[in-house]
Amino acid sequence: MMKTIKNRTVFCSDNFDIIKNIADDSIDLIYLDPPFNKNKNFKTKNYDYGFVDKWSSEDIDISHIEYIKKNHPMLYNLLDILNVITVNKYYIMYLSIRLIEMERILKDSGSIYIHTEPSVNHYIKIVMDIIFGEKNFINEIVWCYKSGGASKKRFAKKHDNILLYSKSDNYYFNAIKEKSYHGINYNTGNKNVILYDDNDSLGKYSLVNTKDWWDIPMMATSSKNRIGYPTQKPIELLKKIIMSSSKENDIVLDPFAGSGTTAIASELLSRKWLVIDKSDKTLDIIKSMIEKEPLISNDIIEKITYLNSH
Repeated sequence: MMKTIKNRTVFCSDNFDIIKNIADDSIDLIYLDPPFNKNKNFKTKNYDYGFVDKWSSEDIDISHIEYIKKNHPMLYNLLDILNVITVNKYYIMYLSIRLIEMERILKDSGSIYIHTEPSVNHYIKIVMDIIFGEKNFINEIVWCYKSGGASKKRFAKKHDNILLYSKSDNYYFNAIKEKSYHGINYNTGNKNVILYDDNDSLGKYSLVNTKDWWDIPMMATSSKNRIGYPTQKPIELLKKIIMSSSKENDIVLDPFAGSGTTAIASELLSRKWLVIDKSDKTLDIIKSMIEKEPLISNDIIEKITYLNSH
């Protein structure tokens, strides 16, 4: 059991094998951006980065099913129901056993953000309600973005969902302020509301607590931080999450490290970080991200611990 977590650790492993060996109540913040059950392989043309998003019984350890049946009967009943609807039950099983372990290792003051999208969000929400408790649901964040491509048969799909849960009602939260624009000629009779002016077409604004929909641009093709990973998320998205739900020197875990964005955002904000991914390219990806980030010294690369269990 890992009672001490070394900062800047990259594990190349199945994340369950690592998480089950992390001590109880030891992680301050968990962010996970798991596969979305798209039933395809994600790969880039110019980089050997990617992952498989296909699920079958081969991805499930029978002992995990027995554990869920014995210790989480409500969750087991849900998985049984999924047999008669279209969602891939093996995908939900795969996530569920890992989320059970994440609940165990999260501190009472901690929070977990699970990044989803509309096709699976409602199933994962039920799983989270069962494992973390409906009372510990805090927010559903809608991340809005612009990107190319739109169908003529439906509204353009331009958002993801991020579910935020705590482990208890003692969770840490930092209410970040954002600009709320009111127009050029707006005035308020409320003396407690301070108006500011950008002197541009958006006009006057006040500072309000961040809302549950975030308009953050996707990773631009021209971005200096772009490394070619197929589902790379913008650093600003992760920074907002980390600033909202952790303090300096807190421990941030990302069990589906992917492009390594969580590690970079944590480093920029002086948080300790631990990331896990099956890919043996993850360390190279994180090194590449550090080299592209002017606010992080390249000396940090030498301080990364890499553990490959393959």
